[in-house]
Amino acid sequence: MVLGEAKSKLFLYRPKDTEFADPDKARSFFVRISRRLISDISAAHGIDLPAKKIEMLANIFAKYTSGLGIIEDVLSDENIQDIYINSPVSQNPLHVVVNDDECVTNVYMSEDDLESMISRFRSISGRPFSEAVPVLDLALEEYKTRVSVIGNPLAKDGLAYSFRRHSLRPWTLPRFIEKGMMS
Repeated sequence: MVLGEAKSKLFLYRPKDTEFADPDKARSFFVRISRRLISDISAAHGIDLPAKKIEMLANIFAKYTSGLGIIEDVLSDENIQDIYINSPVSQNPLHVVVNDDECVTNVYMSEDDLESMISRFRSISGRPFSEAVPVLDLALEEYKTRVSVIGNPLAKDGLAYSFRRHSLRPWTLPRFIEKGMMS
């Protein structure tokens, strides 16, 4: 309830400069504002939240407003090599590759999640994304990951995403043999 009300009041707070375009500054802005909103809203409803809980909720709020939401949690697992979000997202759960095995999760993204993520990616990369330019590739350095997004007309049923983590272990001839890719 507190987070829902904080989200509805967020539009009242607008940054006063262009530094907000920087993802790191945007995140700290959202943490700072949400910390204040959560404190005020919980106090107004007579909910006593300890400072530690307010900080946790502020970070969750920032993750879902200026970050990548659940994708951040998935990318924080270094065993995950790839993440796929296929369209239409309402019918396709998140796919992950863990230790060379593809797994289907029980996590479903929403169209709103994907639309806000592509907005962030356009901002981070400075590149266009539209029907005229339906592919966007960029690096997420903090996660050591490459992202590819495709949209209409290449993905008719909505946006599709592919996240690929940079390998920490380079491919060598012995590794190809170990993985059965060659004799």
